[in-house]
Amino acid sequence: MSERIHNSERLEQLWADHAVFGLNPEEDREREALEATGGNRALADEFELAAAAVALVQARRRAEPLPAALRAKLEGGGRAWLATRAPQAQTAPQPRLRALPPVAPPAPSRSIALPWLAAAAAAVLAIAGWWPRTEPSEPSKVAVAPQPAEQRASLLAAGALRVDAQGTELAKGAGGDVVWDNRAQSGWMRLTDLPVNDPTVSQYQLWIFDESQEHPVDGGVFNVSAAGELLVPIDAKLKVGKPTLFAITLEKPGGVVVSDRQRIAWVAKPG
Repeated sequence: MSERIHNSERLEQLWADHAVFGLNPEEDREREALEATGGNRALADEFELAAAAVALVQARRRAEPLPAALRAKLEGGGRAWLATRAPQAQTAPQPRLRALPPVAPPAPSRSIALPWLAAAAAAVLAIAGWWPRTEPSEPSKVAVAPQPAEQRASLLAAGALRVDAQGTELAKGAGGDVVWDNRAQSGWMRLTDLPVNDPTVSQYQLWIFDESQEHPVDGGVFNVSAAGELLVPIDAKLKVGKPTLFAITLEKPGGVVVSDRQRIAWVAKPG
């Protein structure tokens, strides 16, 4: 009977050494021979899991502190496990689990590997029991922003101002319209056949003439990269009181603060 107990304890020691240090060929043969006589193989798996978990935590230089309730559960679980596996250890004071320091501590010697790894195994099992299980849930619904045409239609449905536009000598054949909601201070330009511009040479810039402003309000800079119809949002830099004219000019790349109005390409005038 005593030999069986001795073999069991020796096998557990070999499993602990295998998880932490690895075994030399002679020890590995001894482990295989003892495993053939029996032993709780699940305990060996716990040692491997605990060693991997501890190594992972040590590799992280900034581990977050455990919640107080979880820390107490881990400490209690480790002490309870040691109490059942090694009664003689009850005479010695039990160390409290502490957060690992930033610098990895020296590797434990083989003489203390078993109790150290046993406590780690208990900690891993306690975490596994504490960790909340993820309940299946419905796929999350991603909010999709309305398309420009939908936003423009929404403004029209809400009673926004709509003004037809036409091109000048710089953009013959161009047309479209402006939809502007003064309450929301937002709107859209619908451009048709406005000439394509080279952004490295010049860019289009919208201006909103307001009867309460000395200078027209900058409505945003944009490019036209292809012929056809284009929807461009209006980005008024100042609050517009009562718009009297919407005009698009050709300006230097990046736009200007105040336009000289020498190259007006497109206009929309409220009636």
